[in-house]
Amino acid sequence: IIFIKKVGDMNIKTFNLYLYFFIFLFFSQKILMAQNVDNLLTSQSTLMHNDNELTIDFDDFGKEFIFTYSTDDYLRSIQRIKKKYFFKILPNKKLRTFEKINESKKKEIKTLVNVLSKEAWLKTDFQYNKFYLTLEKLIKFGDKLKYSAIIEIALVDEQRKLLKQSIGKTLTKDETYFKHLIQHARYEVLKYSLYKHFN
Repeated sequence: IIFIKKVGDMNIKTFNLYLYFFIFLFFSQKILMAQNVDNLLTSQSTLMHNDNELTIDFDDFGKEFIFTYSTDDYLRSIQRIKKKYFFKILPNKKLRTFEKINESKKKEIKTLVNVLSKEAWLKTDFQYNKFYLTLEKLIKFGDKLKYSAIIEIALVDEQRKLLKQSIGKTLTKDETYFKHLIQHARYEVLKYSLYKHFN
């Protein structure tokens, strides 16, 4: 009887040891899995961050660039988003000042903006249009901040014209769509300009 009791005590102790060992293994695996998932998410986040380093969100763009009246306004907005959104990425990058503007290029930009505006109205009416083709031509001028500023100011002027026409009344569906298209054009030019300027 004493022998059986001793064997029973040993079995309980052995069982308890195995039980503690398996509990330890179980929680160790859980911790390792959690760390691996965390590392994976961090690496994915880093990859996404690296791929889109200088991309500002469309909603953030709308908040930061409400209305641009001058090249000084534009430069201040660029400096603000640089500090607010890209300060970790561009700690030593300085914003290049505006150089002398080529008047023929300025004229070409304003002509393209007028064309873009007409194409946007055609698009709101679902007629054949060259809105995106014109936008692509316009975007190419955004490789320098001095020209993207001119584009921004000209596009904002188109939005202001719409607001003046709509004073005292609610925007129609067509006008709302037009406003969105011009806002989209402003956003695309800015994205391209940031990419070209800071890379």
